[in-house]
Amino acid sequence: MRNYAAGKAPLSVIEFGGGNSCFFRSIVDSLPISRYEVVDLNQKSLDLFEQQARQVPGLSTAAHRADLLTATPPLAPADIVFSVGLIEHFSPEGTREVARRHFDCVKKGGIVIITAPTPTWLYRLTRFAAEQIGRLEISGRAAAASG
Repeated sequence: MRNYAAGKAPLSVIEFGGGNSCFFRSIVDSLPISRYEVVDLNQKSLDLFEQQARQVPGLSTAAHRADLLTATPPLAPADIVFSVGLIEHFSPEGTREVARRHFDCVKKGGIVIITAPTPTWLYRLTRFAAEQIGRLEISGRAAAASG
């Protein structure tokens, strides 16, 4: 992001799965951001993001509650669209759809960043255990316990 932002006017950012974003403050504190929006299905997480956003005066922010499998909220295209640890919560078809929505929301010449965890044995074990106790659902819907 830093390389992309170098020499550019204030940027706009959309974070998918960004309710209660752990990246928000470091991004707005280190880059010239004019607008930061998050999209998440979990209302509690969106409320926590809004609490964070109120601490940054003068920054345009918005929190959108949406299921990215079925629709993208009406968003103005952004310079940077990203998600961290989101797409692995979907079926292969859902993953394709959510990844496509990232590209639908980016400005021409903008960047899309999508990360997913490396499936180490510990990650696989933890995920399996969460699925078995009903704390994680993989079927086309996002994680049941995201909040």
